[in-house]
Amino acid sequence: MPRTVILCAACAVRVVPPRRAMPEHEVTCPSCKATDSLARVLSDARSHATHLAKREYDRRMAEAGRELTYRTPTRVPERSLRWITGTLP
Repeated sequence: MPRTVILCAACAVRVVPPRRAMPEHEVTCPSCKATDSLARVLSDARSHATHLAKREYDRRMAEAGRELTYRTPTRVPERSLRWITGTLP
């Protein structure tokens, strides 16, 4: 079963926060050396997961409501984040 992990958006490499990390601790991408606080990394990852869920919800509602004339499908704008969520096999 795939696991959800936090990835660097620039290079799609998994980032691992230090054990027993506090919100002010730094998280660094091992590939591109992008650095940010753990609080910011978690905030961006949550925003990305929420964005993906909204996009999937809108897609399914558009499929289900094709015959409905009173509902207009919305488009979720793309986001630009430094940290995203992804899955590992």
